[in-house]
Amino acid sequence: MENIDGAILKLFSKRNLKGVPTHMLIYELQDCRDEIADAISDDSQQFYCKCRIEAIVSEIGKRRKLQSTGVVNTNRETLEAIKAALKIEDVLEWYTDIIVPRSEYRGNWTYRCTLHGPDNHPSGTIYRSELRAWCHACNKGGDIFDIVQLFEGIDLPRAIKKLATHIGLELRPLRSLKRKMGVVID
Repeated sequence: MENIDGAILKLFSKRNLKGVPTHMLIYELQDCRDEIADAISDDSQQFYCKCRIEAIVSEIGKRRKLQSTGVVNTNRETLEAIKAALKIEDVLEWYTDIIVPRSEYRGNWTYRCTLHGPDNHPSGTIYRSELRAWCHACNKGGDIFDIVQLFEGIDLPRAIKKLATHIGLELRPLRSLKRKMGVVID
């Protein structure tokens, strides 16, 4: 197997797993293990399955880490609700100075990135239409979750928890919230 084929197979094996329910990941993990046992002579199939198993185990590990930090309700809708409630420029303003160009209020804004030391000239750009920011000096940036992680030096679960708390969003599972409010669940 050539390096290019191996790189392509590895890339294919790491497709986005965030929307896949955990029980489906477990089924796929078992299928990959069965395929490795069946594909004794096919090196490329074994390599793909091993890469796929590595990606699935990594995703399950991330989910377990999120649950152990108390962030249980991190489905896509919750993350989108946090993003919709907070603007990227407002989050950046917690940590640094934002410069709005006089001529164009609607365009991309800049900021002084303090991650790489004192910044006399704005080296960061806020792409407001894309809801992300990027510092061209230190090559770091991302969405609001990435910004909180970078400036505070915390991991993703703590960043999610901080932003959710800031907007007043409860991250406990729906069942425990209903019990707390006295609603009976069948």
